[in-house]
Amino acid sequence: MRRLARAEGRQLTEDERLVTLITPAAVRVFEQLTTLARTCAGKVFPTWEWIEAASGLSRASVGRGLSILATMGLIEKQRRCVPIDPPADRPKARNAQTSNVYRMSFPNRLARFLPRFLRPVPLPDDVVQREIDRIEEIETMRLWRTPRQVVAEEIEDDGLRRVLDSLAIALEKQESQKNGQPLLDSYNLRADGVGLVGQRSNA
Repeated sequence: MRRLARAEGRQLTEDERLVTLITPAAVRVFEQLTTLARTCAGKVFPTWEWIEAASGLSRASVGRGLSILATMGLIEKQRRCVPIDPPADRPKARNAQTSNVYRMSFPNRLARFLPRFLRPVPLPDDVVQREIDRIEEIETMRLWRTPRQVVAEEIEDDGLRRVLDSLAIALEKQESQKNGQPLLDSYNLRADGVGLVGQRSNA
């Protein structure tokens, strides 16, 4: 890929640069993680020692492979800890890391670099259009929400929601007085019907 870009006299794109990061060690680590995900119902939290033994790689190679996979967006990891009794040298420690939890994915931006037989089948045009229409309808509906609905749906903090809800109620009351409806004292009752104040009876 670098050779092709050099021959074309251009720089690698960001997606192409990510693809060039892959190494045989990273591929082997990824294979072991995906195999573990298939056999363990998606629960992937191996220790580095397990990855080393399963892949036959050194600890340094495993570390570099995991770093490359994370940079490419092929894995996401989160520390997995267990509660412990604070040791003497760490009196404030409450948890100790035992391993990482891994979640595998394949970014769409890298799919075009796969061999054709491995690329996902594109969706039919009518399915794509229906999804676009659905998203547009949702956005249109969101535009017509009242301030109180916006607060209820988008604010998670209870305290902040109460404050904003009271402001939304005041705003709705203020807006309701601008709707052009006649006020109670702006009309008068007559024997022949209802008329506006100040209007001539023969108008």
